[in-house]
Amino acid sequence: FPLKGRIHLLNNPPVVNGSQSSRLYTIQEMISSFVGQMLEQSIRSSAIDIHFERESGQLLSDLEELGLTHEGIPQFLGGKWKFEPFGAWCKQQAQQEMETYSSMFTRLKREQQHAAAAIKNTEAAGSEDKDDQRAKKKRPKN
Repeated sequence: FPLKGRIHLLNNPPVVNGSQSSRLYTIQEMISSFVGQMLEQSIRSSAIDIHFERESGQLLSDLEELGLTHEGIPQFLGGKWKFEPFGAWCKQQAQQEMETYSSMFTRLKREQQHAAAAIKNTEAAGSEDKDDQRAKKKRPKN
């Protein structure tokens, strides 16, 4: 089933002023066009928007226009969201899930061990059958 989505790429190059700004703008437009075409060819069912920081605070403004809150935008883009609390939350969440699902993991591990033992037993039984067949072939006929 086809999925549709919208992709937003953020580009935060150094901001320059004066004569270099028009050159940078031209390069950004070329990059935007090229990357957009490449991605659209590989991801046909998605719309792709590329956002450039041409002036300080532009990406922050673009993200807020898209509906993100100031608290949900990373600090390096001008928001308030920090990576450190997120990492701590991930560790805490992983611990809670391990405690919640540890009995399930224990049961799955036990089932894997039983399955491995059953496979070994089946292989061993098959090997014994082959040995019996070889022995019968080697016996002299009366």
